[in-house]
Amino acid sequence: MFINIDQKYCLIRATQKDQQIIMYYYDHSISNYPICFTSYQSVLIYRLIYLYDGFSTLSIFHLLYLAKELYKAELSLYFKQVYIQD
Repeated sequence: MFINIDQKYCLIRATQKDQQIIMYYYDHSISNYPICFTSYQSVLIYRLIYLYDGFSTLSIFHLLYLAKELYKAELSLYFKQVYIQD
């Protein structure tokens, strides 16, 4: 059975223990391993996304979705709640 998955996607985690936001960027057309963006604030990951060329082909809709999810992850750290990515 063949399962078709997206070539590019992001997984976002917020770790209460380290108070970190971690975004894993997968691009299966390049590698099976993710590129990890880690920070204590979502604004710093926004800057890393801006600098990384792999995100240059994303639509505004996708970039806004990532920004919303990263901000939610930061809020979950601030309020000490569990973050679940939509």
